[in-house]
This record gives sequence, C-alpha cells and structure tokens, in this order.
Amino acid sequence: MELAYAGNRQVVVQQFDPAMHRDIPVVYRALLGPDAVCTRGGAWTIAHAPDVMNMQSEIANNLMFVMFGTPRGYLIYFAQDPDPVHGTTPRLYVHERMGDADCRQERLVWVVDARRRLRNLENARAKASHVAASNTTERAPHATPTAAQVIAEAIRNDATGVQINTTMLVSRMIDAGTSGDAPLEALHEVAHCDIRYIYLVASDRRAANSHIEAIRHLQRLADVVAELRGASSAAGARGIDETAASRLLEPDIVGPLARALMFVHSDSPHTAKLTLTCTVEYLQLLAALIPPMTLPVDAVFDMLDQTPEGQYFISMLGRRAAAHPTLARAFIGLLDTIVAQGCAAHRVADMLRTPPGFIFNGVRYKGFVKELDVRNPSTSGHAGWILDQLRVREFYCKSTKNAVAARVRAHLMRPFRRERALADEVHIETMRMPRLEAALDRLFDTLRPEALAEMAKINLRATMHAGMPTVTAQDKADLRDIVAQAATEGWRRMVPNEDPPRSLMDGLINSAGPSYENAMHAARFDARNRIVETEVDAYGKFLMAYRYVPVRTVHERFQAHVGAAAAAYQMLTDKQAGTPDATAQALVAQRSAAAATQAARRAAHDLTARALIAAQQEARHDAKRQAYIEASRATRDVTDAALAKSRQSGQERSRQTACQASVTALREAETQSRQKAEKAEKAAREQAQRVAGARSERAARKFQEAQELDRRRVEAVRTEQLASFSTVSMTPSEKEAWRLETALPEPPVTDPGGGYEGATDRINRLRAKLHVS
Repeated sequence: MELAYAGNRQVVVQQFDPAMHRDIPVVYRALLGPDAVCTRGGAWTIAHAPDVMNMQSEIANNLMFVMFGTPRGYLIYFAQDPDPVHGTTPRLYVHERMGDADCRQERLVWVVDARRRLRNLENARAKASHVAASNTTERAPHATPTAAQVIAEAIRNDATGVQINTTMLVSRMIDAGTSGDAPLEALHEVAHCDIRYIYLVASDRRAANSHIEAIRHLQRLADVVAELRGASSAAGARGIDETAASRLLEPDIVGPLARALMFVHSDSPHTAKLTLTCTVEYLQLLAALIPPMTLPVDAVFDMLDQTPEGQYFISMLGRRAAAHPTLARAFIGLLDTIVAQGCAAHRVADMLRTPPGFIFNGVRYKGFVKELDVRNPSTSGHAGWILDQLRVREFYCKSTKNAVAARVRAHLMRPFRRERALADEVHIETMRMPRLEAALDRLFDTLRPEALAEMAKINLRATMHAGMPTVTAQDKADLRDIVAQAATEGWRRMVPNEDPPRSLMDGLINSAGPSYENAMHAARFDARNRIVETEVDAYGKFLMAYRYVPVRTVHERFQAHVGAAAAAYQMLTDKQAGTPDATAQALVAQRSAAAATQAARRAAHDLTARALIAAQQEARHDAKRQAYIEASRATRDVTDAALAKSRQSGQERSRQTACQASVTALREAETQSRQKAEKAEKAAREQAQRVAGARSERAARKFQEAQELDRRRVEAVRTEQLASFSTVSMTPSEKEAWRLETALPEPPVTDPGGGYEGATDRINRLRAKLHVS
C-alpha cells in the first residue's frame, strides 16, 4: 500500500515478510536479543503473531525504530510506548550493552535510545546533573508520551544540517491502526524523504489481555477470527491453515461460549446481545469452514459429541434455542452441513440426546432435546417448531428422548416411519448460511475492540456502583445518632434521668429512615454518576489506546480508576467543607451535597421530635385512663366492704333461727325420703318376685320335660347295653362297680336354674373315680 504526500513523497506501508524484508530481523535481534528474535522451524519468531504479542506483553511496550542513512553511516533511533499506568518503559537487551549512555556505535551504525537522548538534552539545557537510569525501568517524559513523537523530536534535535540520503525505514511491533496518519506524518516532516513502514502484527489482531476471564476468552476468539480473516483475504479458503482453523474447536473457545449462554439472561443488555450474536456467528463460521475441507467435519462432530465442553455447549444451545430462534436456525444449519458432508443422521440424533448423568463442572445437564423449554408458554411454539424440524431431518424421534442407555442404539437404528410421515405435514425449512468471507467479516465486526471495551466498562461501572452507595453506612449511623439525641432530649424533659425505651428508639428510626435515605439518594445520585462516568470513559479510552498491554497493566489501570472514583466520592460525602486541592466542580458538588445532607438531617430531627411528642401524649392519656380505672376499682372495693359490714350483724341474729329451722326441715325431709325409698324398694321387690315366680314356673315345667326326656334316653341306652353285655364273666368287684355306675342318675341336659349347680361335674367325677378303681 502506498500513501502519497505533497511534493511527490510517498509512504509505503507493508506487513513484515521475511523473504522481502531481510533487514528487519537483524535490527530487532540487535534491540531485543538473540533469545527473543531467532528462527524456529526455519521461520523467524517475529513472523509469528502470537510470539510477537508475547514479546509485547513481556519484553517491550510496542517497540518502534527508525533507520536511515547519512554520508557518515546509518542511524537507528528506537523508543517504546510508555506504560500507561506507571509511565515507565522496560529495559531491553540493547540497554545492557549501552550502559547508561544514550547511544552505542558498531562500525558505521549508531543505535540511539530516543528517550534517553531527549532527557539528556533537557538536562543539559537546564544545566542539571545527569541522573543515571534505573536498573529496572526507564522514566518516560511527560511531554512526549508516544514512541513516534519521541523519535521525531530526537531526530529533529540531532539531524540539524545532516543530509538523509536513503529512504527512511520505520518499523514497529504492532501497528497502532494509524498507518500513514499523525505519527508517520511527524517523521515525514522531520526527514523530508520517502518512508517505508513495516509492521510485524496488523492492527486488527487482538490481544487477550483483559483481567476479566469472560472478556479475555472473547478476545482470544477475536484473535483467531482475525488471523483466519487475514489469511482468507489473501488467498481465499485455500489460504486458511487447518491448524489455525482448528483453534476454533479448542476448549478455551467452546467452554466460555457455553458458560456465557448459561448466564445470558442475567447479564447486561449489551453483554447478552453480544453473547447471542457471537454464538450465532460462531456456528455459522463453523458451517462455512466445513465444505472447503478447511475444517474436517469429523473434527467438528467429535468436538460437539465427545468433549465435555462440546456437550455442555449443546445443552446450553438447547436451553436458549426456544427463546432465541436465530440461535436454533444457526445450529440446525450447522447440523445440516455436517450431515451433507457424510455424517450419518442417527449419529447426530445420538449426539442431541446426551446420555443421562452428563456432568460438567459439578452440574448435571440433559442434552439439547431435554433442555428445550417446551413447557414455557412464551417459548413452547418455538420449541415445537425446533422439534418438528429435527424430526423431519431424522435428527430426533420421541422414542429416543427418554430411552434407557442400553436401548438407545436400537431406537436410533429403527426406521423413522412416523417422523418420515411427518415430512408431508411439516415443511423442511432450509437454513441459509453465509459464505466464508461474510461469516468471518460478521464475527470479526461483532468482536471489535469497541464492543469488548464496552463490556469492560460495564464491569467497571458495576464495581464502582457497588462500592459507592448513595447512602453509606456512616449515613445510617448518623441517622441513629440524630434520632437518639432528639429522643433522649425530649424524653428527659418529661422523665428526667431516664433513657427512652429501646422499642421507641427502633420505631423512630424506622419511621425516619425512608425519608432520610431518599433525601440522601437524591442529593448524591447525580454527582456519584458523574464521578463514575468520568472514570469509566477514561478507562474505555485507555483500553482503545493501549490494546496490547499485558494483563497486569490492564488490571492495575482498572484498580486505579476504582481508587480514583472512591477518593472523589469520599470527598463528596465528607462532612467538612472541602480540601485545598479540590477542584471547583468537586467543591460545588460537595457543598450542594452538604446542604442537602444538613436538610435531610434536620428533617429527620423534626420528624423524630414530632413522633416523640405524639408518643408522650399517648403515654399521658394512657396514664390518665389507668388512674381513673384504679380510682373506680378502689371506690367499688370500699363500698362493697361497707355493705358487707352492715349486713353482718343481721346475719348473726338470724343464723340460729335459720339453723334450727333447717335441722327440723332436714329431719322431716330425711324421714319422708326414707319412707319413699322403703316403699319403692318394696314395690320393686314385689315386682321382682312376681317376675321371678313366672320364670320359675316356666323353668320348672321345662325342667320336668327335660328330665323325663333324659330318663327315657338313659333307659333306652341301658336296655341296649344290658342286651349286649353280660355280667357272667365279671368279678365280684367289677359287678359292684357296674351296679353303682348304673345306679347313678344321669345329669340333666338343660340346667333349670336353681338346685343343680355343679351336679353335672360331680356326677362325671364320680364316674371317673369308679372307672379308675
């Protein structure tokens, strides 16, 4: 690329090519040392962008040098961009060889440290002693902060009357995005010659230097996309290396995307939109890289199906797809591309149904299909559409959703008869996916530095708001002191030497608190936000100006802005009038806030006083009412005692007469009761006798009938026994026992009741004794 200036002078801007720019590695090797700049695998380390950015973070802050020829030899001026937090620059390999000097000569080449040269010139002009450089750092002048300005100023001071007879070679590690702009124009005005500008890493490359993990992972993805985009712009899809493209499948890329999807509904609107857009375009980029075989289809499928990060990613896609249809379309489009490149549909179906028990980072996930929010009324329609599109593509059938693991393969290998029949009812929508160049451009634009810097600014703003509340703990303590003082003073006017009860204090604080806090919030809200936004804007400008500083520098700058905002807010909330070094705006805001604070405290004091008066009046009313109740009770007690005493004498006189009458009446009542009881008892006894007699007659009659029946039965049995039994062969004792047994009466079959209790038992025992004997 050539940029023309006035007078037919030109600036040629190119990226470093080892085959064309043979002098560049030699100069960088002399400045950074042979360990940093060397060949690995036949290629220079400075030709590899990641190695250059590592040097940028660890060795040099965007080193820049200018080389040109004069009749005496060659001059090389170098400088670094200062550290944005500490204003220092790291020591380089060349400083060890230069010592404390600002120039070193090797044959016809002079190497000049532009910052040291300017500092020495300033000291000489001021007739001040030379201050030796530190062993660890170089202090940067405040007047010339950038490397280009420092080099231009040093050349302007040294090249007076010196003729430059070659093209000026300018090189820096990372292009600042201002090629041909102010820095090179300043050099051009000093040299008055053509300039050839060679940079090692293009300005569109991204450094993963955020101290916030989520942003750092997005920066890493942005750097991969920038590398692929640069290769594609030069030679199309053929120019993209498979190794570079496979970085899109690394766990450090896939896992953070899945985690961002998990928390997308709780993020800020900007972060949520960026996450969803980035995920959609990431899926589209994968689909665009598969057909030209830049990214093997098996590698993409194995990443989704075999790695924990891939399964986690699929589950989160299922969780968010119903609420965000563009996400579902991009994912289905990627699945279509995978199947079109030879992957079997049943393998995709098996992948979408993640086996039960899948756990990632200690949390259980269910897979794409089960994570779909089909029960939510607001998303059920989209979820049904997604399932229909998966069915007609044979990526899903109902029988596989809840199948046990041992039968999954059998389910997946069955013909999709019902799902194929569904194709006649559901239209298969073709998911249009962008071409490779468009996919790279979209994702590159989505992950632009401004968008990621906005995420960092949101994080800083939230951190400041959390540490700078409009109502501080000290304000609440002041409120308690105000209420306690007012309540104690008012209470002791009525009840000296006594403190108000705790319940009264709590009630007063609760009643005065809301109005007090609202007044404090209104007084400080705008001023607090101005402080926060000032620091947030400064932090955003820093991130855009220093995109390649190391992580520690970004974190230190973040903490510096937090500390500056906290100090300004502390001055705002301070009770004093201000400090001598306060700015006019801060003093005005402080006095305004102080006046509002005094008004809020006065309002709280007045509210406490009114509440205390109301409480005292209520207490006085309660005391009067209690005294009236006690007086009424005492009067009633005295009256009752007098009446009781007046009645006591009459009661004593009539007590004897009443007792005699009572005894006589009692005796008469007792006699009458006894007579009545005897009559009742006699009548009951007669009635019982009559009832018992009737029962006895019936029982006697039944007994006679039963006895006659038993006698007849016994005679029949005896007659039968006598007929079949002969006593001829009996001994005399046996004959006697037989006679006695036959002479015993038979026990009655029924007990008539009265006279035969136990007769049956006695007869049976007697018979048993005869048999034994």
